[in-house]
Amino acid sequence: MDRNKLVDTLHKMSVSKSCANFYFSFDTNFYNLIPLKVSDKLMLAAHDDDFLIDGYKITRLKHIEKIADKGGKYNEILALKGINKGIDVPEINIENMRSVCKHFLDKQQYISLEFESKNYKWNFAIGKIIKLTDKHIHFAHFDSMGNWKKKLLKIRYSDIFIIHFCDRYTETFSKHVTPLEAKE
Repeated sequence: MDRNKLVDTLHKMSVSKSCANFYFSFDTNFYNLIPLKVSDKLMLAAHDDDFLIDGYKITRLKHIEKIADKGGKYNEILALKGINKGIDVPEINIENMRSVCKHFLDKQQYISLEFESKNYKWNFAIGKIIKLTDKHIHFAHFDSMGNWKKKLLKIRYSDIFIIHFCDRYTETFSKHVTPLEAKE
């Protein structure tokens, strides 16, 4: 799908609040997403988890490999239950990944990231953005035991695949770790 057709499709979906299966180059699984905002490079979408909205995702358009229609009945149920009409659209500038990261830095909001990684053994992190440079974020993160890592991750904007926020996993885990401010 060429970029113009993709952007047009996503804009139409954002108006109708339609849900579809999104397949990405960085993941073997798909996400059920309801596009909310689209720029030339990024998409902000609500994540649908079997008729429950589970936070939001911001991803690069270039990583979308396929969009598969959920079918009329699924979207009909979303509409009948008012699920897709009652979604708040976060006020985030999605012009580029730096503007997105600046939003989360300014809000000091916990997020989860998936990113390209040659320097780390994994490509997922949960925590907060601490600093922005022209090409990178500096990210404080904690491990699966809730322990803050001493070394900040330095991740290029161009290496970020997807940002998850206001989802159950990120929100719940973040409430049960020592606040980052107490660690400084």
